[in-house]
Amino acid sequence: MEILVQLLWTILTIGLFYIAWREYQDQANTLSLLKWFSGIVFALGYCIAAYDTHPLGIKIGRLGSILFIFFTAIGYLLRNSREK
Repeated sequence: MEILVQLLWTILTIGLFYIAWREYQDQANTLSLLKWFSGIVFALGYCIAAYDTHPLGIKIGRLGSILFIFFTAIGYLLRNSREK
């Protein structure tokens, strides 16, 4: 089970790197880039925690997840305010 969790977080981290790179290449707005980079921090923190390489891994992952949710909510609110 531990190997499956490690593999899952590794794949998620690589996927988020790819998404952030594509957003950067497409010259996305700063909010979108911040959202995806915080997603990388989220996945990387939990990946570090899964491999037990650093004791702060879970805290880094939690911080990244909070930032990801924050930037996603801000993007949603801005998008809805522009439509009205």
